[in-house]
Amino acid sequence: MLSPRSLDILFVDGKKISGPVRITPQHVAVEGTDPRTYDRDQLQSLTPGGSKERNYWTGKVSAGLTLRAGNTKSIDYNAQAHLQRRTPATRLSFDYIGNFSSIDSVESANNHRVNSEFDVWLSRRFYLALPSAEYYRDPFQNLEHRLTVGTGVGYDLIDRRTLEWNINAGPAYQQAWFISSLPGEPGSKSTAALTFGSRFDWDITSRIELILEYRGQYTSQQAGETTHHGVSTLSLELTKRFDVDISFIWDRISNPKVGADGGEPKPDDFRLVVGLGVDF
Repeated sequence: MLSPRSLDILFVDGKKISGPVRITPQHVAVEGTDPRTYDRDQLQSLTPGGSKERNYWTGKVSAGLTLRAGNTKSIDYNAQAHLQRRTPATRLSFDYIGNFSSIDSVESANNHRVNSEFDVWLSRRFYLALPSAEYYRDPFQNLEHRLTVGTGVGYDLIDRRTLEWNINAGPAYQQAWFISSLPGEPGSKSTAALTFGSRFDWDITSRIELILEYRGQYTSQQAGETTHHGVSTLSLELTKRFDVDISFIWDRISNPKVGADGGEPKPDDFRLVVGLGVDF
């Protein structure tokens, strides 16, 4: 049972209430000057309430840095960020992941990915993504810029206090700009796309969290055909605010665009990152 605290509540019939709430296995009791009681099975969703906008936001930023000197000088840097605004009826999220590496002052990796999605809940399980967007840049995959904008539907397979798993899919439009192209081939490509994704978040213990994220896109062969992005993160809590994050990142473009020099990028990139994360 949850102790009374300020919550925003959405019921399955669309009714919304806010205030001090106590939840039992059978009832949702709203306390205060006008106490009311509702059946627990009519509860659709709840989020922390309050008069301040920041009560609806949560986020995390993590970064990893590796420096080597001696016969070889190298630097590896990774940054990840997640920001989310949640109400009982909506969810707005922003995600960023970036990687930079150089060996003897020669750049060997420099890619950035930004995802944004606005979800509207239709029921306890179903939601609409209106819209979703992704920006990606990776010169070593011959991608100057790639922008994908779409919509879709999602479903919560599991929604528990310590375990969440959702899937989503939908149509999209993609525009890609390439660093270089073979003679006679265009330097950019626009195409329709099908996007699909999944997020699995499990609190294994009070201090250990496992997050598995996957995003995929199916497009034309000229734009890369099928792309995959997966991140597996094991987060170990040090304090209430600070975590150690161990992430394995996989990026794949099934049919990379051949550059003007005839060189064909490898389809897969893998990296293992250890970073320090801050929750807020």
